[in-house]
Amino acid sequence: MFTIDQIANISKDEFAKLSADNKELILKILSEYKEHGQSTTLKELWEVDYDEIPVSIDEFIENERYLGKSTRNGKSIYPYWRKKYREIFNPALAYEEVIFTGAIGVGKTKTADVCLAYLLYRLMCLKNPQQYFKMNEGEEISIFFLNINLTLAEGVGFNTLHKMLIDSPWFMERGTVTGRVKERYNPPNHITIKFGSKSDHALGQQCYCALMDEADFSRGSIKGNSALDAKNEIMKTYNAIKERMNSRFIKNGVQYGRLFLVSSKKSDQDFIEAYIKKMKSEGQDKHMLIIDEPQWVIKPEGTFSKEKFPVAVGNKSLKSMILPDQLSKEEEEAYKKQGYRILWVPVNLKQSFVLDVNTALMNLAGISVVGATTFFNYDMFSKCYIKDYKNPFVTEVLTIGLNDDLQIADFFELDKVPEAVRYMPQFIHIDGALTGDKAGISSVGVSGLKETQQYVGAQEFISSEMTYKHIFSVDIEAPKGSEISFEKTRQFIYYLRQCGFNIIGISLDGFQSADMKQMLLTQGYDASIVSLDRTPQGYLALRSAMNDGRIGLIQIDLLEKELIELQRDVQTGKIDHPADGCFTDDTEITLYDTIHNRTFKKTIKELFNYHSVSNYYVQTVENGKTSLNRIKKVFITKYVNTLLEVTFSDGYIIRCTPEHKFMLDSGEFVKIQDISGNQILKSINNKELYIKNKNTIKLNESIPVYDLEIENIHNFPIGNSVIVHNSKDMADSLAGALFNATIHKQSLVDNHQLLSTAIDTNMEVDAQQEFLDNMQESLLQNSHMSGASKMAADKIEELIGGFGAQNILSW
Repeated sequence: MFTIDQIANISKDEFAKLSADNKELILKILSEYKEHGQSTTLKELWEVDYDEIPVSIDEFIENERYLGKSTRNGKSIYPYWRKKYREIFNPALAYEEVIFTGAIGVGKTKTADVCLAYLLYRLMCLKNPQQYFKMNEGEEISIFFLNINLTLAEGVGFNTLHKMLIDSPWFMERGTVTGRVKERYNPPNHITIKFGSKSDHALGQQCYCALMDEADFSRGSIKGNSALDAKNEIMKTYNAIKERMNSRFIKNGVQYGRLFLVSSKKSDQDFIEAYIKKMKSEGQDKHMLIIDEPQWVIKPEGTFSKEKFPVAVGNKSLKSMILPDQLSKEEEEAYKKQGYRILWVPVNLKQSFVLDVNTALMNLAGISVVGATTFFNYDMFSKCYIKDYKNPFVTEVLTIGLNDDLQIADFFELDKVPEAVRYMPQFIHIDGALTGDKAGISSVGVSGLKETQQYVGAQEFISSEMTYKHIFSVDIEAPKGSEISFEKTRQFIYYLRQCGFNIIGISLDGFQSADMKQMLLTQGYDASIVSLDRTPQGYLALRSAMNDGRIGLIQIDLLEKELIELQRDVQTGKIDHPADGCFTDDTEITLYDTIHNRTFKKTIKELFNYHSVSNYYVQTVENGKTSLNRIKKVFITKYVNTLLEVTFSDGYIIRCTPEHKFMLDSGEFVKIQDISGNQILKSINNKELYIKNKNTIKLNESIPVYDLEIENIHNFPIGNSVIVHNSKDMADSLAGALFNATIHKQSLVDNHQLLSTAIDTNMEVDAQQEFLDNMQESLLQNSHMSGASKMAADKIEELIGGFGAQNILSW
């Protein structure tokens, strides 16, 4: 239904898009206005169904009778949004779905709330809304808020709408208010304002308009892959609401309802991002308005400087970066030819881009980064390498099992670690495993404190942060048919202490670590569980130390490879290696019926669509033995357009990513792309299977691929094969050791075990000498020195006399 304001402002292009009937109607109304200054036709059209003719969106925003009090007569709403409101409610454009995405902090949720308030206003102007839309008398019509959980659904947008309505004289004349702590506006005529998080909450609701705020998802208590599962569920609910709206609120070919989605850019695989791509690829975006702009476009003129600096926006293979301010046209074109997009950003925002270019692109420019971003780069850690110092271990990976006579210490060259360094407070992390994966062990020493610049937003302050020395790292793998020995790992720890290593704390990753922790505690060690899979804090602390020049690293090829491959998922925040393999949704999983003791199969798609999969078990293989383990979750890992179609010798066919690992009959895990036709695969029923054929498939568009998380183990059967993902053992052990040190910072300061001087990783200061001087003075001041303390003081004197500055500097 058109108002005279909309008719007066309709463009030639908009008019051309209208149906023949609407064109004829508009020309008739304009002719009447031309002759009489008013239109009887327009008045009659509105008076048939409306108690009052709705005002325009501009008057609704500005007039204090409507929303003027909440918007300061429209002055609190950016001019950019005022223009967009006119587009959203222009009947000639016929938008049914509005997506607010792009930068954060530009008022997207409030803008959507104003839209909902205006739609509610127009609905309440009707004489009988149910009769108008041919519904049953007394049937509820809902304004619906949808989010990942009920707390968020009843969050900012829901509360803001109620406050706007309660502050409006027009709405208060027609509705009521309930509640004391949480005041809620209740519209008349069986119109309700509701919220929900699952399909059950929207079941049976006649949703006239709805708002889903994906920007709120990160504030939910659901994290990691559970959040991905929840987002899948919420999108299903959204689509269900959309279908119901299309079936109930269309009149004369016009959709009167509206759907609003609010999203802040994180990943090119965010759910709303994926939804937009899908709608566009299917040609269903004709009635979809996508508002996607950076802060400096939406905020008013004068907010940002007109002076700008260039940023090269990368892609999956190109790292985004800040470019020199004086970028020539030729240089700009050269970057574009490489595949970069050049973005010119106001200089006010440069500090944010310097601190973290990917985060600034997402938050300030509203640009999605790739689903997982590289967390470390070579430039970052290579500048931290300690010159002329090698790992004390003779090799990066040791092959030691339960039944051989080898010990870890056999491969450790003690003389490569100066005695002065052994006395540093140090922390060891053990990333454990039995078979399949490797175990990683690393030690990090704390050398002192360094003043560093820290930022909270644009606020700068100085903080004293710890400096570190990387003492050693090694991976341990079991020989074929054997297991990694926890006992030999403990014996190595005891050996280090006997050699004078000042071990303050030992952390374990949680993998079968309870017994190890108890045994270390009984030997007087401070032992704790620190899982790098559960928190990104270890890697965040390591990257911070690298950026600030607070850590000296040993150059180890394997560690370097693991660090470079690490990625941070911008949706979940998890830091891990890229998912090494995933399957299409039609892949069958062999499940085990624990009641009837039999196997049966379901597709990944079936499992993914279940509310819970925790009642399903699979048979897994560990050290040649089969056991039952529960499925924890089924989740989307990424979107790909290249797959490998694999045909097995029994005729079974699957499609997966080329890097997915399969278990060979020997127990070794190998990427499917690297397995030859004469290699036998391990199967749960011991059938002799091999690969008959492999074909690479290229798709026109990316599709989701899936993986399973299994309780306590990393493999599961598809059909009759067993697979597993890769590991990052040495990198985990280094980050875990450093993170454990940060946890002990205060106790080290309290016990005078840290220097309060600035030290850098290039050893321009004789850090160990100052550290030893400090420790000696602290010990000697204690008049109640114990026998052990006396021994330590004597040892310090011995060390100071035996090591000059140049010896320590060379280390």
